[in-house]
Amino acid sequence: MPTLAFLGLAPLVVFAVILRPRAAVLGAVPVLMLPFTLDVGGFAYQFVLLALLEIGIILGSWRRLREFALLVVLIAVSASMLVVSYLFNSREVVSDSVARSGLVALLLCLGAVLAVALAAPNPLRMLQLVAISGAASSTYSSLIAQVSVSGRLTSGELNANSLGHVAAISIVALVAISWLGKSPWWLLLALPSAYILFSTHSRASFIIVAVGIGVFVLSGLTRRLRVVVSIGAAVVILAAVVVQQATGIAAFTAGRSEQKAEGSTEQRGELLQIALGLILQNPIAGVGFRSFPDYSYEVFHFGFNTHNDYVRLAVEAGVPTLLCVLAIVLVPLFAAHGKGTLQRIGTPVVAATAVSFLFGNTMSLLAVSLPFWFTVGLFWSQRAPRPAVFEFIGNPDHSHARSLPTLTR
Repeated sequence: MPTLAFLGLAPLVVFAVILRPRAAVLGAVPVLMLPFTLDVGGFAYQFVLLALLEIGIILGSWRRLREFALLVVLIAVSASMLVVSYLFNSREVVSDSVARSGLVALLLCLGAVLAVALAAPNPLRMLQLVAISGAASSTYSSLIAQVSVSGRLTSGELNANSLGHVAAISIVALVAISWLGKSPWWLLLALPSAYILFSTHSRASFIIVAVGIGVFVLSGLTRRLRVVVSIGAAVVILAAVVVQQATGIAAFTAGRSEQKAEGSTEQRGELLQIALGLILQNPIAGVGFRSFPDYSYEVFHFGFNTHNDYVRLAVEAGVPTLLCVLAIVLVPLFAAHGKGTLQRIGTPVVAATAVSFLFGNTMSLLAVSLPFWFTVGLFWSQRAPRPAVFEFIGNPDHSHARSLPTLTR
């Protein structure tokens, strides 16, 4: 029944997206970041909605694809290599349906970058919706759907680490929005996320918050001060790590026992060694999409993922695939200039989520990665020659750049 309903609504949704692409992108943010899912024909409803969004925007803006020729090429090459790595490799530990679902999710995430670039929604509004949606997800998880697994808070299909990552990214966005808009009340929305942060006992989530806020602070400083602050932060972090290792204080375990924290760290180290060995053996084509658990099973007698999405892309789909995906992210970031709203808020969000990918396989998990892919799309829209990409909704006569004085200190 849900499948038939979605099929009936699909043409209407696509038509609406063609007519109002910017509004469609903004409206999709809270829906796609909901922490629960509904299966529609074997796929989560978020996948179906995101696919309809991308189809509608591309159909309505196909004439502008040449403005993003480089992005189209990078996505096409990345998608092709991912599909090849999925088709021409066998899996035993991971079922084919799970592998297919992961592939579709990652392909849709790459397509979302192009869709957002073409639609060019209001950057501030979208980032506000990202922050609010993350806070709403944390509220739902903390009040309604919380489940304790080994003393750690989980929610639905989000394990403790993924749930902590959602909360951490939301906190980073809320802090940046509150500071730039001089509106402390935005920080009230961070309270549920802070609760999630401590209840999940996710060490990586604290690192994500620190990196995101650190990038936000650095983005507002002069180049000389950035160097000084960066060196100082590196010294403090190094000193803290040395003290923790020397004294055995579990200061960075976020409430988890020292034994469990050390065991998790050692396991991740062993997984990284296995992955690096496989990368050296198969640097171009990889071992096959979602095939790494087969190799980890030989060592642990359990199918673990890499716990690092950059390593995962390299080991499963090949180093060229990883480089293409990184190019999709880094090209617009390096081309961005100034201290506008997108740079001041979007850069910390991208940095925070990028750190999330270092500690988990969340690149294709929409609840965690959607802020990342949509924000990267915003940076690509900045590269378009049309000044309209910076327009505010309801204010077509004033560019985004002219509105900045009300948003910066």
